Amino acid sequence: MTERSKQIFGNDIAPGAYKKAVRSKQKFIRKFGDDSTKNYPTSIKANPYIGPELGVSDIRVGEEGAADFHTEKGIIVGNIRMGFGHYRISMAIASAAHALGYEPYWMDLNSYGQTTCTKVIGAQNDLYSMGSRLSQKSRLFNRLVWEPMNYEGFRKLTYNAADQKNAELMAPVYANIPKDIPVVATHVWPAQAALHAGMKYVVNAIPDNWQMALHLAEGSIHTVQTHNIKIEELAAEQVARVAPEVAFVVLNGNYALQAGYSVAQDSLAYETSDSEAAKTYVNVIAVKEGNENNPGIQALVKVLKSDDIKKFINDTYDGAVIPFED
Repeated sequence: MTERSKQIFGNDIAPGAYKKAVRSKQKFIRKFGDDSTKNYPTSIKANPYIGPELGVSDIRVGEEGAADFHTEKGIIVGNIRMGFGHYRISMAIASAAHALGYEPYWMDLNSYGQTTCTKVIGAQNDLYSMGSRLSQKSRLFNRLVWEPMNYEGFRKLTYNAADQKNAELMAPVYANIPKDIPVVATHVWPAQAALHAGMKYVVNAIPDNWQMALHLAEGSIHTVQTHNIKIEELAAEQVARVAPEVAFVVLNGNYALQAGYSVAQDSLAYETSDSEAAKTYVNVIAVKEGNENNPGIQALVKVLKSDDIKKFINDTYDGAVIPFED
């Protein structure tokens, strides 16, 4: 396991701060044990709550069962069920992955009760919740303890060093998961734990706007932070005009073509032929009842579904129009 607490992004952590991080880990070991040599069985099971809507399956650690991971299309959404904000972002990421044709796996590190991982997260969750409640009841506590910790303490790399040490205790939950499957983590602990466990493709999705070292997971291939986004509605034909003035736009394919954009090359994301939107809003050939078998209609359908037409569409419209396979 790589040592990630002594130096963070090229910054040496002071010996005293490093020792404090080690003590934090040792405190949790004394309280909850060290299961780093434990080989927990891992299984994939249906998620009865958000599975049908978001297309996600649960990764269950410590439960026997089949674990047939889709190594090409699988994406793990790592979260800790600690605050609705983190969970809401996780659901959005899972939904987007599903819509783009991927197979999202829901990995809640706060749901494996027999593991040290979940016990450590639960203890910190309880402590944070208690502090949050006290801050609402006591102005003095809020001013002298809570606000300085949240707005200054969490910004320091020394806090990240402690989290990295504690995350070493969370790594065992990833032991029996294929290391090539991407992990998108909506809290730093699933990201740090995944990196300690040797997961190769970790995306650290930061859930807050505030710049805090608390949220950093060195070794992630991407770090994404949320922004304060104001959504403005415009008539569809006007959207391309304002594209240079805003962070991003959602643009109809025909207007993208008119504005000189390549949908396949210039867009961050676009609907694929197997997406729900393509299946829902596909153009159809409609005929008067009784003309379904008309030779002319049959010939037209055959031509429109031919490889030549598909090639013409792909070459001409560059992703703005896509051939649909029924």
